[in-house]
Amino acid sequence: MNTFFLVVVAAITYILLWFVINLLAYFVSIVLKTKKIFEALESLVYIVYYIFSFLFGIALLLFGISLLLGGHFLWLIIYFFVGIGIIGFLFNLLQMPFIFLTAYFSNKIQEKDFEENITTAEVIGEKGKVIKKIESDTIISVRLAKYFLLLYLINFASVFLRPEYHAGWRWGDYILWPFLWLVSESLVIGILYVIYHRIRHGLFFPEDRRCFFIQVWKMCFIILLFFSMIAIIITKNIKNDTESENLAANADSNQQVAREIKEKDEAIQKLEEKANAYSEMIELHIEKAETLKKQIDLINQELSRGDLSKQDRASLLKQKESILAETRSQEAKYQELLERIEEQKQYLLKDISTQNQSLDLENINRYGGEIMQIGGVGSRLTQKTAYLLTEQGYLSPAEDWVFSSFNTPADIMDVDCREGYKISSCKLDDKKQKLDDTFGCRIMVKDEINNRVNIECIKK
Repeated sequence: MNTFFLVVVAAITYILLWFVINLLAYFVSIVLKTKKIFEALESLVYIVYYIFSFLFGIALLLFGISLLLGGHFLWLIIYFFVGIGIIGFLFNLLQMPFIFLTAYFSNKIQEKDFEENITTAEVIGEKGKVIKKIESDTIISVRLAKYFLLLYLINFASVFLRPEYHAGWRWGDYILWPFLWLVSESLVIGILYVIYHRIRHGLFFPEDRRCFFIQVWKMCFIILLFFSMIAIIITKNIKNDTESENLAANADSNQQVAREIKEKDEAIQKLEEKANAYSEMIELHIEKAETLKKQIDLINQELSRGDLSKQDRASLLKQKESILAETRSQEAKYQELLERIEEQKQYLLKDISTQNQSLDLENINRYGGEIMQIGGVGSRLTQKTAYLLTEQGYLSPAEDWVFSSFNTPADIMDVDCREGYKISSCKLDDKKQKLDDTFGCRIMVKDEINNRVNIECIKK
C-alpha cells in the first residue's frame, strides 16, 4: 500500500512539474510573441515518446522470449493475448498527461494572433472623458504573461538568498517550488483583492478574468520585491555587523597575543643577556681554575718529594682537595644556571610559536618588516623583525614573515614577503627602492656597518 501511494505521489509530482514547464514556455512564448517554442517542445515530446515506446517494445519482446525459453507456454499465451494489451494500456496511460499538457498549450498558443493591428481603443463619454479602455487580446495576454514571469522569477531568485536551506534540492525542486509559492501568494492576495473589488465595484471579479490575475500578480510582485529588498538589506547589514564584530574580536585577540609575544621576546632577550653575563663569569671562572690548576701542580710537585713529612703531606692533600672541591662546585653552579636559562628560553620560544599559531592569519591583510644587514659587502649576517601595521604587535619568528637572500659576492640582497603576500613598499635607509615581481626588492649592499631595509607586505 505504501509503495502504491509513493508511486502515485511521484507520478502526480512529475505531472505537476511538466505542467509548470509547459506553463512557463507558454508565457515566454506570449511575451516573445512566437510560436516556435512550442513547436520545438512538441517535437521533443513526440521524439521522447517514440524512443520510450521503442525501448518498451523491446522489453516486452525480451520478456516474452524469456517465458518461451523457460517453458512457461501457458503464461506465454496469456501474456501475448492479454498481458501485452494491459501493459501497453498502462504505459500509454502514464504518458498521456505529459503529451496532453504539451498539446493543450500548443493549441492555445496556435490560437493567438500576434500580428493583430488593434492595440488600444478608448470609449469617450459626453463630456469628453475616457470612461473605458478597450485593449486587444494580445496586449492583455502579454501583460498577464509578464507579471506571471516576473513573480515566478522573484520567487526563484529568493531561493538563493538562503541556499543553505535548499542544499538537498534536486533540479525539479528549483522549478516546482517557486510555482507553488506563487500559487500560495496569489491565493492570499487574490482573496483580499476579491473583497476589495466587491466593495468598490459591486462585483467579485472584473469582466475579463485575466485582468484579475494581472492585478493580483502585479501586487504580489510589488509586495514580494519590497520585502525581498528589505530582507537583502537586513541580511547584508547583519552580515557586515557580524564580520565587523569578528574582525574587532580577531583584532583584539591578535593584539593581545602580539603583546604577549612582545613581552616574551623581551623576556628572552633578558635571558640571553643573563646567559651572556653567566658565560663571562664562567670564562673568569675558567681563568681562575687555570690558576688553581697551577697551584695543584705545585702541590703535586711538593707531594712528590721524598723528604716530606707526614704532617706536611696531609696538609698539602687537604689543600689540594679543597681547591678541587671549589673548582667542581663553581663549575656545577654555573652549568646549572646555564641549563636553567636555556630551559626557560626554550619554553618561551615554544609558547611564542603556539601563540603565533593562534593568531588569525587570515585577517592579517598587511604587515611590516625590517632587515638589518650587518657588516657591509661580503657579510650575510642579518637581524629580522616583523610587526603588524594595523595594531601594535610583533610577528614571531620574524624569519617566517620576512625572507632575505644574497648573491655569491654578497653585495646584492633580495628581500621578500612570505607566501600569499607581496611587497607594496621597500626602503633602504628611508630611500624608496624599485620592486620586482621575481626578486621582490633587490638591494645593492652598501659598504657600511649596517644596511637597514624596511618593507611593507599586503595580501595578494
